[in-house]
Amino acid sequence: MQALTFKRGVHPPDGKALSAEQPIQVILPKENSELFYPMSQHIGAPCEPLVAVGDHVKVGQKIAESPAFMSSPIFASVSGEVVDIRPMLVPGGATVKSIVVKNDGKMEEIEGLNQGRDYTTKKFWQQSKMPALLVWVVRASPHM
Repeated sequence: MQALTFKRGVHPPDGKALSAEQPIQVILPKENSELFYPMSQHIGAPCEPLVAVGDHVKVGQKIAESPAFMSSPIFASVSGEVVDIRPMLVPGGATVKSIVVKNDGKMEEIEGLNQGRDYTTKKFWQQSKMPALLVWVVRASPHM
């Protein structure tokens, strides 16, 4: 099968040769580092924090959400303590309310995270509360 391409276009090297034969490495955030979770991460409505300063969060815990239609909840990717909720400058140049979590290095997960779930089955995606468009795309996939 031939790759789709532009006629006479610019084709810079993709750099895949640098990593094609390398094993995948898991890189975890450093212990005692601070992770910042901006409440606005996309074109949709910004989220509101569900946690407060001093709360302990676990991996997979929902820490922010919005009731708006065009929005996505935010989940903690580390366990640790919420040390601040403050406005921060994000790469797009905006100042956005952000949750600051100090990583405790334990990577404690919420109960039931990734247990008994097969994300490759039709049943999971049909029963999920994913946006209708995503569910439609997944259902249309010949691999599901």
